[in-house]
Amino acid sequence: MTGKERMRALLEGGRAAEPPVSLYITWPEYGWRFVGGPVWEVILGEQDGIAAMDRVQRRHRTDTAFGPSDTLGSGWLRGKRLERQTRREAFFRCDTSGRRWRFDLDSHVLVEVDAHDRVIDQPAHPGDSRLAVEPPRTVTDAEAWFARQFAGEPGQPATSPAEDRAVAHWGRDYWMITCSIAPFVAVAYTFGFEPSLVLLAERPRVFARLAELFLEQFSRHFAWAARAGYDAGHMVDSWSSADIISPATYRDWVAPLHRECARMIHSHGLKSDFYLPGDVMPLLPYLRGQGWDILRIDDLARGKELDIGQARRVLGPEQCLYGNLSAYALLRGDWEEIAARARYQHAAAGRDGRLVISNGSGICDQTDPAIVDRWLDYAVSLGASGG
Repeated sequence: MTGKERMRALLEGGRAAEPPVSLYITWPEYGWRFVGGPVWEVILGEQDGIAAMDRVQRRHRTDTAFGPSDTLGSGWLRGKRLERQTRREAFFRCDTSGRRWRFDLDSHVLVEVDAHDRVIDQPAHPGDSRLAVEPPRTVTDAEAWFARQFAGEPGQPATSPAEDRAVAHWGRDYWMITCSIAPFVAVAYTFGFEPSLVLLAERPRVFARLAELFLEQFSRHFAWAARAGYDAGHMVDSWSSADIISPATYRDWVAPLHRECARMIHSHGLKSDFYLPGDVMPLLPYLRGQGWDILRIDDLARGKELDIGQARRVLGPEQCLYGNLSAYALLRGDWEEIAARARYQHAAAGRDGRLVISNGSGICDQTDPAIVDRWLDYAVSLGASGG
């Protein structure tokens, strides 16, 4: 069976000879090592995303692929050159303007520096309060702001759906996933977390209208993806877990948005796939029944391990879950610990329920690829045996 067939069988209630696998890799932390260049080139450069992802697809077993994937990197390096690199930092220069920057190889923070490598303070630094945008005060203001902010933006990739390279390259054999953020976190990213919560508390209709407008924008992306041949629409809402907002706030204000997100993705003929990072455990009763085909949970939140067995008990055997094997256990590389965790994942969530073998957070930078392979082979063998 292909990866696409394994995922379809799982979601339709059947069983494949082997359970599906979806490895969670982030490019800045682990994936960059397979590209063949330094981490700053992967993050700040402009590379062929299909070729880069192909290297990871060939290195580790996985049944899923993401797109659109035309370009990897921000393109920031255009017009700049590497001055020098140390063990911790890389320095860049624009010869036309004479400006210089420092990139931290561990934190991946990029700052402008002077001739003596001292940071130049300027309001263009992300997170600077001087960049804050005042949230709208009325629904009419919200609609006018959104129209100005996104005037002329199509809300979907510029290429024709028929010309999507990711689907053309992987679509026959892999379960194809396309991603966006969710509307709650879109509002928070735009206006800042605290101002957005104040807006939600004091002017909930304004907040709700902004979220609706973002949802309409994201809907155009998923409509495009359905025409391109993707299988699933994946949403991430990274600021609405119980370690950030109260369960009551989630229940009353965010859960209805998430329910509408799942409905919107389904309206385009895609399976709905949701990842809520952070402490999701107190929110599980409100996630149940939202309509998501697939749910993913973290492995760790503020030092607390999240129990996939509890998630299975609350959400039921019909809910497809992604495994959340600890990325930190993989980093430590203790095989006895990894094997025990894999057995628990299978027993608690996979034996009597729909489970995709996966890790709960992105694989850490210094993880041994061989231990990843060993874990995947072992986890698949557990699912294949049915024991």
